[in-house]
Amino acid sequence: MTAPHARGPADAPVTIEMFGNYECLHCRRAWPAVEALLDELGERARFVYRHFARPADFPHAELAAEAAEAAAAGGRFWEMHALLMTEAPSLHAETLIASAASLGLDVARVREALAARTYRDAVRAEMAYGLARGVARTPTFHVDGVAVPAAADLSALREAVEGALGVAR
Repeated sequence: MTAPHARGPADAPVTIEMFGNYECLHCRRAWPAVEALLDELGERARFVYRHFARPADFPHAELAAEAAEAAAAGGRFWEMHALLMTEAPSLHAETLIASAASLGLDVARVREALAARTYRDAVRAEMAYGLARGVARTPTFHVDGVAVPAAADLSALREAVEGALGVAR
């Protein structure tokens, strides 16, 4: 498994881990609230994103995750992640390649990686990791390693983070 995609200081007082996929409507709907929470927390939080692309439920999610990994190889994971979470483009190969081009990535390299399924094993390893941690659906969040029930407004996530930080309500 490749290293997970993380932002924020490694020694932040709280770590938020999200298991998601780019085809999941609930993940895309949650993403703006997650970003707002991360902006609010600043350096007090480390955020880790893990692919949980179950092909039986989301037939295009695995290829989209592979496109994000190809973008990571070009130093643009978070930009591709944001694009896939917010723009909700078609997740077919040509659209993913066009998204990579819009980010200034090497289109030939991304096209080759998607055709060869270069990052499939890494994406599947993330899925296996999630399954081993009890993840069953997307989005699933963990705060400091503890699963947090997903709520549409992410109030449970906010409460878990505040609890981990010792913030009184």
